[in-house]
Amino acid sequence: MVFRFSVNSQTLNYYYGNLHAHTGYSDGNKDATTTGVSTPSASYAYAKLSQNFDFLGISEHNHYSSANNPGMLLALYSQGLAQAAAATTPLFLCMFGMEWGVSTQSFSGHLLIYGFNQLIGWETVSSAPNYDIYNDKLDYDGLFNKIKNNPNAFSTLAHPGSTDFGNLSNTSYSPAKDSAIVGTVFRSGLALDNTTTYDAYPATDYSWYYRKLLALGYHLGASYDHDNHYTNFGRGNAGRLVVMAPALTQTDLTFAMKNMHFMQ
Repeated sequence: MVFRFSVNSQTLNYYYGNLHAHTGYSDGNKDATTTGVSTPSASYAYAKLSQNFDFLGISEHNHYSSANNPGMLLALYSQGLAQAAAATTPLFLCMFGMEWGVSTQSFSGHLLIYGFNQLIGWETVSSAPNYDIYNDKLDYDGLFNKIKNNPNAFSTLAHPGSTDFGNLSNTSYSPAKDSAIVGTVFRSGLALDNTTTYDAYPATDYSWYYRKLLALGYHLGASYDHDNHYTNFGRGNAGRLVVMAPALTQTDLTFAMKNMHFMQ
């Protein structure tokens, strides 16, 4: 069911979904041998049958360590974008982006990025660049500037740690970073749960990080992530990211996210 309300004579609808999910293109669909689902296309088809679910954003890890761990290769990114466009219908929006970064080094961290039609990365695989746009894996200032300068892009922070994103929460307010970041997650996961009964709610609570950024002066909303790594899109738990927009299109959802018209 879609709920509607009006603001300044514009009717806005509530749309329910998730922007943090993975498929076999990086390190998701871990049950592919039994489900037969391993691609964005098949994952979107699965998600369309989930209850109270209007959109799915697949945010593949942006780099390659080994096959499925994570396994993003440059050619797969454009394929994912094409599959998202082909799978979108008037009743279900499919988006494709990236979960950028690593979590194995000091001041690192993962963020979700949408709105780029090229892969941002730093590594070389088989002697070839595994990216379209270069950004060092610890250069968060450079990354946030790239997002800020793309009018079609937005980012949200995923499962943050205190010193993540270049020690963002322990340094002074940055207008450039504020322009790039639209939200940080309140609840995330369960990332490695394969439940399909809508009741595997995450125990994590990242409200402390949200409050830290607000205290520094950042303007951002509270998001909700499923972080699916198994084929249970929309069915791991019944929590949803709720976006308020006039229509279920990528343009309208992007505008809503950039203007923080969302809640958990």
